[in-house]
Amino acid sequence: MPRLSIAVALSSVALLAATASPAAAATVTFGADLEQVPANNTPGTACKDGTWWNAVLLGLPLLGNIVPANAQGSCQFSSGGINASGSFGLAAPATGTVTAARVKVGNITGPMRINVIRTLFQQTGNAASPSVTTPFLQAYGPTFTPQANAITTVPLSLPVRAQATPDVNDTGTVAGTDWLALEVLSPDVPVPLALSSGAAAFFFAAFPGPTAGGVPAPSPNALPNYGALGLQVTMSADLSTSETTGSTTGAAAVGLGRSTASVASGRALLDLVCQGDCAGRVTLTPAAARAAKSTSYGRATFSGKAGKRFRVRVKLNAKGRALVRRKRTAKVRAVVALNGVATTTKLAVTLKR
Repeated sequence: MPRLSIAVALSSVALLAATASPAAAATVTFGADLEQVPANNTPGTACKDGTWWNAVLLGLPLLGNIVPANAQGSCQFSSGGINASGSFGLAAPATGTVTAARVKVGNITGPMRINVIRTLFQQTGNAASPSVTTPFLQAYGPTFTPQANAITTVPLSLPVRAQATPDVNDTGTVAGTDWLALEVLSPDVPVPLALSSGAAAFFFAAFPGPTAGGVPAPSPNALPNYGALGLQVTMSADLSTSETTGSTTGAAAVGLGRSTASVASGRALLDLVCQGDCAGRVTLTPAAARAAKSTSYGRATFSGKAGKRFRVRVKLNAKGRALVRRKRTAKVRAVVALNGVATTTKLAVTLKR
């Protein structure tokens, strides 16, 4: 596929992401809505099958696809888009540290890696046609194998940046936007992609993936790139925008084991995972930031081992019990305070009874 159409989409998403930095420290969730997108169970959608999406998006049989050179190795994908609410996808919405990612796969699984890639933006004096590069590899993340037919949480500590978009008359500044990218390391494993309902959804792919190509990180050369509209990576992530990123990342990084918490016998069963051994307290609050300052639905202490998902039974107070009586599902925020860490991590959770 030509790079031009993807470069135009990249410029729009980069501009929106770089101008939307939160004013204060927070945890921001970005990427696909994994409760809504289906897992990929489609045969013929692995790295070795090449640009199979050409047929999928046109509703054609999986025949006659373009197979890039070295397609027997790994391949890497990222995605984004624009809708009425702004930009969405795997572009970092602000500068900070990605503390966790969630990946949804179907019934065939295998080794994968979460990496950071960077696109560069420069004004040309014409606001309608800025200069935007295809991605450069910025950093390698951890290797993992997701659970089949499930959403798997991967603890991370990946710094990312989203630099402010230069003024249209500033043609000398080059601004960078970082993206998360999912590299499928086995040529036989379907790539976790799903059709997107976004108004202008797109994705871009590297064949071979940087691991198979022996690409250093960071790399001075752009990755070999393919791109098209209509698909998104079935991955979401949590970004800590705290300026003191060391206090919420590294060995103590914490994330959700799953995005929903079932409620039974007045307790919310919350699954957490820490990158290192951890202990602390979790408080359930309203999803809205203002209401969260004065309202609590319940709290509990916890401890967990590095990289192991563990369950925290949060006893709901009167407000929490009233909330789940009124609603079968309720979106709340889990505020996690780790022992010895000055700042908290805020995670979006859905309570279900």
